[in-house]
Amino acid sequence: SLLPSITSLERRSYPASEAASPSSLSYRLSNAPSHFLSASHPDTGELIGFVCGTLCSAFTAESMSVHEPGGAVLAVHSVCVDERSRRKGVATKMIREYLRRCVGEAGEVRLLAKANLLKLYTNAGFTIDGLSPIVHGPSPWFSLSLPLLPRYEVHNSFGSGLLTGNPACVVMDAPNPLPASAMQEYAAEFGLSETCYVSHAPDATDHAYDIRYFTPTTEIALCGHATLAAARAVVEREGGGTVTFRTGV
Repeated sequence: SLLPSITSLERRSYPASEAASPSSLSYRLSNAPSHFLSASHPDTGELIGFVCGTLCSAFTAESMSVHEPGGAVLAVHSVCVDERSRRKGVATKMIREYLRRCVGEAGEVRLLAKANLLKLYTNAGFTIDGLSPIVHGPSPWFSLSLPLLPRYEVHNSFGSGLLTGNPACVVMDAPNPLPASAMQEYAAEFGLSETCYVSHAPDATDHAYDIRYFTPTTEIALCGHATLAAARAVVEREGGGTVTFRTGV
């Protein structure tokens, strides 16, 4: 079991008033194993770091104490690195890998950090939201957030085989509301000529969807092959039927 090593590293990383208890760490490992990431020494296999979190409906002291499957917020509780491996980029690599693995798991990632670690998290894409009202030990904490990359599919239109046709990225059921700025950032990250965002139209039938289109640099009004890609994604998920898109044009 990793629990003894994790508990030891947690205690060495935080003051006694702030470190998670063995029972809390055991709960997170048992109930949210997919939101736990460990790093080991390449030669010895010894634990040199870990990141753990849970899902919750809101980022509060109370909700962070339990794991809520399906929660919209991924709360990161611990980012720990062994003393001998610090200042070697281990924390940065763990955070980036953690975010990559958690694609589509929630709408956003939230965490608390002290002033001396803010640069670590802002370099990973987090935004500083200000001082946190959550009290955790005697020192003040800052609250940080990061919209989590939604799940996506890539479909080829006008083609009949692998690497044929015109590809488009389809993001289904992105966290709502997803800011246009985040849509643009994701489109740039995906790097395809067009990325479309598809979400259920709240005032229409079950088979009606709102759709928006982005190139890596700007939003556009309409895109034919991306619409076909979106239709395929929706039909595959719903098992057929008629689909209506509202483009806003």
